[in-house]
Amino acid sequence: MLKRDHVEALIRVELRRVYPMALRMAGIVGGLLLLFIVFGKGDAENISAVLVGSTFGYIVLVPVAFSRDKIDGGLEFLCFLPTTPREIASARVAVAAIIACPGALQIALAFAIYGTRMYAVPNAPTAALILFLFAWSALTAASCVMLALISNFRLQTLLGMPLIAVGILLIGVPAVVRRFEAPINATLSGTVQHDNVLLAVAAFVVLLILGTLAITYVATVRGIATYRHGRDQI
Repeated sequence: MLKRDHVEALIRVELRRVYPMALRMAGIVGGLLLLFIVFGKGDAENISAVLVGSTFGYIVLVPVAFSRDKIDGGLEFLCFLPTTPREIASARVAVAAIIACPGALQIALAFAIYGTRMYAVPNAPTAALILFLFAWSALTAASCVMLALISNFRLQTLLGMPLIAVGILLIGVPAVVRRFEAPINATLSGTVQHDNVLLAVAAFVVLLILGTLAITYVATVRGIATYRHGRDQI
């Protein structure tokens, strides 16, 4: 059974470690936006690209801190304390959700700047709020997927094929989107005009995110419960 005071204490400790990195990330994003504006490239498309592209940094902050704990023995210390794997995993997931908020806000802001010009959205403020909630959930789920992988596999293993797969996705997905940009835009424009279709898509995405969160949480608890220090030394 989870003890609330244990989870809250773990959340406070993790936030003290991670939030300075999140602040630096926000500073880098602000600096990039300023550079684009100063050099005359501050149009809606470029600003939105920076806002959306930089959200990847918020996804990896908590998993990177977790991997460091596995290497330097911090996780072993936590396991020796009167805390359970569920409490440790719950605290990490909660911090991942908190850190995902700025990234979700950036995505909603990019939609307000650029998306509303591309698609005929009946109620832009409500759509931006819904997009923020979806983005926040999706970014949290993505961070939890990385937590589950790091907790269950040796870091040396994750530096192999999974890293190559991520690189292929990062290069391949944008290329596919650019290749089929016209039909994608036409589909999205048609979708937002039909409430039933939009509701069905939203329900599917919600179920997918909730399922991902549940599976990765269980996997993270398992990985922490079976953790042995020294296995992940590089």
